[in-house]
Amino acid sequence: MTTFSHETNPCVSFAVRQLDLADAQAVQDVYDSQPKLMLVRKHSDAPPYADTFASLISADCYAYGAFSNNELRAFAVFYLWPRLPATTLVFACCRPTGGVYRPEKSGIAAVFDAGLAHAERNSRYMFFTIRSANKKWNHDTMVSEKMGRFFQYRSTVAERIPAGERSQFDLINQLVLNSQPASTDVFLICAIAPWGNDAPLDAKP
Repeated sequence: MTTFSHETNPCVSFAVRQLDLADAQAVQDVYDSQPKLMLVRKHSDAPPYADTFASLISADCYAYGAFSNNELRAFAVFYLWPRLPATTLVFACCRPTGGVYRPEKSGIAAVFDAGLAHAERNSRYMFFTIRSANKKWNHDTMVSEKMGRFFQYRSTVAERIPAGERSQFDLINQLVLNSQPASTDVFLICAIAPWGNDAPLDAKP
């Protein structure tokens, strides 16, 4: 499996590679390092994320991880839509870095770059994800130049989905929300590569 170096500045360098089932425990360790998900405290009775990760990888998702000194620092899981040129960012997580959040320092920018490159190699040029609608997570922060190649994409908030509700688009409910209602107030983020084309959200999966 290919491993490559991702250097964001002279002081921050990561080895980035595609993850597999053997990385489940390392992924769990990163997950456990964060007390909250989308600014909401995690449920103590939630199943181990390692099991969820294994299920996702076994169900046609792919993941990339950023390593520093042989320790997994950040990871992201993606899903290629089967018949449309789009990708879902299923989940991303990194270890705390202390101080102000910096995606280039945490490894998140590195795994985003790798995940987008993987999608583009498979002719997927649209990108969907959900993120907290909390004011602490503003959209401009997500698309800042510190997010690596994602900064090149044309990105917008396509929809606000209140907690307990579903998207107005069936396709988003199936391929982004996994047929589940939103667990907290979220924004649906849609991003398109400069060379990509829009895909209708009311198309059939």
